[in-house]
Amino acid sequence: MPNTRKAKYPANPDAPVFTPDRWIREGSRTEDEPAGRAIATNCYQYATGGSAIDGSNILHDKPAVVQPGATRGHLMTEKSYTPHGLLNLVALDGLKPLPYTGRGDAVSYIPVPPNKPGFYVVGVYYENIRATTAHEAEVDFHFLRQDIDGGWSQKEGYQDLARVNRYLPPAADGGYRPLPTKYGESYRFAGYAYVPKQGIDGGLVPMLTPSILAYRAAGQDECRLLNTLFDPIVGEKPEKHRSGSIDYLRDIAATMKKSNIIEATEAYEACLDTYLKNLKKPLRESELSIDRR
Repeated sequence: MPNTRKAKYPANPDAPVFTPDRWIREGSRTEDEPAGRAIATNCYQYATGGSAIDGSNILHDKPAVVQPGATRGHLMTEKSYTPHGLLNLVALDGLKPLPYTGRGDAVSYIPVPPNKPGFYVVGVYYENIRATTAHEAEVDFHFLRQDIDGGWSQKEGYQDLARVNRYLPPAADGGYRPLPTKYGESYRFAGYAYVPKQGIDGGLVPMLTPSILAYRAAGQDECRLLNTLFDPIVGEKPEKHRSGSIDYLRDIAATMKKSNIIEATEAYEACLDTYLKNLKKPLRESELSIDRR
């Protein structure tokens, strides 16, 4: 007898399709690496990347290590890695957060919020382990994305070997599965959030310049931000991947040129010069012909 029971969590027609192959860098599949190299995006850019009319993923023009609030020039501090701090930052980016108010260490599962036309849902997690005399504080965030088939997917970190994968498969009844209050050993659930179907553009153009200016205004080292972009792109790349890496440096340079903000451009150029000098595998002269002005 067929199962006619209605889904407890009805699938959302505005959610994206789970298409992990779209997040593999074009031309990166080789005999040595048949799976290819993933686009070097992080969990936040993946989760908030949007859903096209046909349900396919909307990919940004270039990958970026996106931080909540960065498009509005907000820096993440240790206080950001709390439910209140993290959800406030995603709200600045245009998400509609739904805070989790539960307590306790026991793992439980939080019902998925009802479908909201024109939006899909992400799950927001935070890690904030207090510092001890021996170790620095561990702080981080993680986002899981609902998929149109009822499953949940993720991109763990910005490393190009951390590929898009399933976190939870679709439920047997065809609906959404609820997320747990804990992710891994130390991440706790901050809440769900609605993401506009068109997504949040966390690419280089809206993110890089305001972030650099925010670091500079706060008296912090803006190179710390830029190194997170340079390092996975150039730092330890095998020779066969370097041409694509250099193209990406040129894309960043073009973004800074378009910003037409002297302070941000100067900071970028100074950081890039320092970074290139410190490369373990120095770039060839032909690779250094980057128009940064």
